[in-house]
Amino acid sequence: MNDQTPNTTPETAQEQEPFIPPSYLLILAIIGFAVALIVLLTQPSFGVVGWGSLIFGAILFVGWLVMTPQGGRSPIRGRTLRYGGTSVLMTILVLVALGALYVVARGMNVRQDLTESDEFSLSAESRQAMELLGADPTAPNVRLLAFYGFDQVSDRDRDALLFDEYVAASNGKVSYQFLDPDLDLQIADQYGVTRSGAIAVVPLKDGEPDVENAETMNVLSQTTLTNDILKVAAQGNFAALFLVVDEGLGDSMSLIKETLTTTFDWTVRDLPLTQLMSPEAEIRLGDPARDGEVVVIPGGRRPLSADELQVLEDYVNNGGDLIIFAGDLFNEDAESLATDPALNDFLFANFGLRFNKDMVIDQVQAFRRPQTPVVTNLDSQSFITNSSVLPNGVVVFDLTDSITVADTLPPNVEVSRLAQTSPDSYTKTDIASLLTGDPNALIKTDSDASGPFVVAASAENTQTGARIVLFGSVSPALDAIAQLSDQTSLTVAFNSLFWTTQFNDFFQSINVPQQDRPQDQFFVASQQQLRNISFVTQWLLPFGILAIGGLVVWSRRERRHEA
Repeated sequence: MNDQTPNTTPETAQEQEPFIPPSYLLILAIIGFAVALIVLLTQPSFGVVGWGSLIFGAILFVGWLVMTPQGGRSPIRGRTLRYGGTSVLMTILVLVALGALYVVARGMNVRQDLTESDEFSLSAESRQAMELLGADPTAPNVRLLAFYGFDQVSDRDRDALLFDEYVAASNGKVSYQFLDPDLDLQIADQYGVTRSGAIAVVPLKDGEPDVENAETMNVLSQTTLTNDILKVAAQGNFAALFLVVDEGLGDSMSLIKETLTTTFDWTVRDLPLTQLMSPEAEIRLGDPARDGEVVVIPGGRRPLSADELQVLEDYVNNGGDLIIFAGDLFNEDAESLATDPALNDFLFANFGLRFNKDMVIDQVQAFRRPQTPVVTNLDSQSFITNSSVLPNGVVVFDLTDSITVADTLPPNVEVSRLAQTSPDSYTKTDIASLLTGDPNALIKTDSDASGPFVVAASAENTQTGARIVLFGSVSPALDAIAQLSDQTSLTVAFNSLFWTTQFNDFFQSINVPQQDRPQDQFFVASQQQLRNISFVTQWLLPFGILAIGGLVVWSRRERRHEA
């Protein structure tokens, strides 16, 4: 029997072609699978779209296999398997190697802060402060309670990097814990937390949180966080006692008083002289329970009585600290508390310092008028006027007396000339002529002493431990002058309080530079955005490239079949 060849004409061949080309089914199946995969990786739940796309792709894929069984078998045979399989295998190996490298780096805690201003790592100043805190066996442990809500998962992951830096630098002295302000409402109320993102800095006393001495910040700032950690770790009992004297200006020093109370947790009291004299006074000078105590005389006209001065002398002789802001001489008697001869005899005999009954004039370096010299010659070796704590070294002295420093100091006494006026300055001793308001009275004469003059000085008796600071003017501590001079003058007043009580050794202020640069702004992504980012970086890019390679292999195979 002879074999018969079917009589196939172009018309019958065209009739045998399927209505939908099999390659279209495969392409649509791949699209369906891709949509299902995208839904799986980017959406909270698989949902109707995901399942529909998966079933749609599966049906089309089965249809493709039925219509072209030869095409379904060809990828697993011959050159396609040899060369295409090798490419797939190499891609999988690369992905596995990258995953293993990530696991190793994560296990070794390898980190690198790539932000220009080091937002996720400690600055050199903060790191040094934490290392000193960790090395101090007397400092308490500090816990950071970060109240982050359910919708702040990305913030928690980001800020945990910085918290870990604090833990490591402090050698475990600092720890942290995340709390939900909605779920842990009772704990949030204890620290006055009313919003998500707040952080409570809590010292631990015998392992338990010391709520009363905790500090709370509403927005994370490395500057504030470092200072708050140091503040709660450096707990102490410090007091500033402002004497209530005749025509004193203690009420005009509210910025100092409020800052000492709210920021540094000092005890600040206005102490009438009657309480100073009373043996039953509520507040006693030289209280041994305090870590530091200073008596402040805020100006004043009437000199202290003999009994009042005696109480003050006994206090200083026993190691007490004293700051005197001299009031001006612009009154009918041309007198002030600071220029009282009896007080100055005590100061000169014990510390080598004396207020002079004069007024310093500067026609060149002055603030608005010659009677208000601007002082730039400051002692860079003293904590009170050091450039590191007073970067803009300018202090305003309004209606100031000059201060005499003895050529030969008393035994065990060290003196610092904190502030000196310019060489163009001179002094006037005829206060009565200045009271007339005659401009000619301000003109320098041959009898006027020429500058520079000391207008602020400090002294310490190294044997008794007593420290005093004298200011020729009350202006450095006044609210009004602080607002006019950008609070630079007020810094000197604060530093004098810290130096006399040695609070500067007990608490160190850290100036952490914070730079607001657009390229370092935080990008806070939602959960949906995080899923999209994960899909693009972990799946779309690597497997998209792999899919492109597969399409190239497929297209070449189709061209060979057509040829």
